[in-house]
Amino acid sequence: MALMKLCRCGEEFPAVAGVTRCDDCTALANARRDARRGTSKQRGYTQTYRRNRALLVSALNAACEVCGKRDDLTADHIIPVSEPGSSDEMWNLRVLCGDCNSSRGNKSDAEWLNTNKIGRA
Repeated sequence: MALMKLCRCGEEFPAVAGVTRCDDCTALANARRDARRGTSKQRGYTQTYRRNRALLVSALNAACEVCGKRDDLTADHIIPVSEPGSSDEMWNLRVLCGDCNSSRGNKSDAEWLNTNKIGRA
């Protein structure tokens, strides 16, 4: 018999690393998040972006291009999506950790690196 955890709702679910809720609570939390932020499709993440993100982040020895972290990796648009000329193609994507990507927002590289005094790793 597999190890089980108890969800906040009282339902038991398999104890798997990284899983903190039962399937029903996870689906409810995802629905609430999507209602608040919109689905990934509504936020403009195309099939091209999802495919290229998966290729970049899963690459052997992938690491954040700014701080060098190897966990919580994301694909960052070099030219922000909010700017003209942005693309979901590989030439406009790079690997950043979640912290670096969220701190950048839609700033240009020069503005972001100067503001945060971050040097490339």
